[in-house]
Amino acid sequence: MKILVISDTHGWEQELESFLQPLRDQVDLILHAGDSELQADSSQLKDVVTVAGNCDVFSSFPSERLLEASGLVIQLTHGHYEGVKSSLTELAQKAQENKATIAVYGHTHIPKVQRFGEVITINPGSLRLPKGKYAGSYCVVDITDEAIQINYFTMDGTAIEALEATFNRNDVS
Repeated sequence: MKILVISDTHGWEQELESFLQPLRDQVDLILHAGDSELQADSSQLKDVVTVAGNCDVFSSFPSERLLEASGLVIQLTHGHYEGVKSSLTELAQKAQENKATIAVYGHTHIPKVQRFGEVITINPGSLRLPKGKYAGSYCVVDITDEAIQINYFTMDGTAIEALEATFNRNDVS
């Protein structure tokens, strides 16, 4: 299963549609980790599983979602309630309580993948307002029977090889 993960698009409408259009047929699921600043019925978020971020004050998105993908539980949240700008400990603990193998979050605008025990935390970065050394970024999570592979890309599709990560599925699920 291939999952496209984005976050922090902060009001982009046409830009988001243009970005997603060629990728929709290449993945099985699209996750948005909040701060879209769009309404739940916006055409740009059609078929995109989305949560509310701290800037989504007037949205009807939930603050957290639990999903099943290829036999794994994925926790999707923006991360501001879990304090992800200072530590990922609370996020990982909450994922463990929810029996999630993967915890997807945003908020920091910095792409990052890390493992905490049996939980893989994934931040795709921000498409619109990136922080750190990478231009607007997103990631694709590829789940097979053997592994969980996370590949990061800039908006133009250039691979960010320094962020690639592969986890043996038996080690985390």
